[in-house]
Amino acid sequence: MPVQSEFKAIQEKLEATKQEMSQIQSKYTELQKSSEVDRKAWADDKKLLEGTIFELTTSERQGESDRTSREGEVRQQEERAKVSYHAATSSANTQVLIDRRQKSDILTKLLHMLKALSLLRL
Repeated sequence: MPVQSEFKAIQEKLEATKQEMSQIQSKYTELQKSSEVDRKAWADDKKLLEGTIFELTTSERQGESDRTSREGEVRQQEERAKVSYHAATSSANTQVLIDRRQKSDILTKLLHMLKALSLLRL
C-alpha cells in the first residue's frame, strides 16, 4: 500500500501542478492581451505625438513667415512715409523758394518804381 499511496500522492501533485499550469497559462494569455493593448495604445500615442510635433513645427514656420512678412510690410510703410515726408518737405521748400523769389521780384519792381518816381520829382 505504501506504493499505492505514493502513487496517489504523485497523482494529486500532478493534478495540482496541471491546475497551476492552467492558471499560469491563463495569466500569461491575459498578460499578452494586456501587453498588446498597451503596445497599440503606445503606437497610437506615438502617432498622435508625431502629428502634434508636425503641426507645431508647421505652425512655428508659418508664424516666422508671417512675422517676416509683417516686418517687411512695416519697413515698406516706413520707406513710403519717409518718401512722402521728403516729398512734402521738398514741395514746401520749393514753395518757400518760389514765394521768396516772387517777393524779391515784387520788391525789385517796387524799388524801380520808387526810383522812377524819385527821378520824376526831381
